[in-house]
Amino acid sequence: MDGIEIRPIREDEFPAILALVCVAFGEGATEEDAKAYRAGFPFDRSLCAFEEGRLVASSGVLSMELTLPGGSVVPMG
Repeated sequence: MDGIEIRPIREDEFPAILALVCVAFGEGATEEDAKAYRAGFPFDRSLCAFEEGRLVASSGVLSMELTLPGGSVVPMG
């Protein structure tokens, strides 16, 4: 794929990933939403595609925990 750079997104590029997510899910983000999303965003576990320096696609693994009946907690993601 000529001209497509695949790499993790950097923290300074967060506004681009936030804009892409808003378009993908058809929702806007308040400043509070953006802060919460950034706090949990897996920069080290993201993989993004850039064309001519512009973010055009993304993927990532979101870490989560699941509480099972009985109160045990297991990692997810």
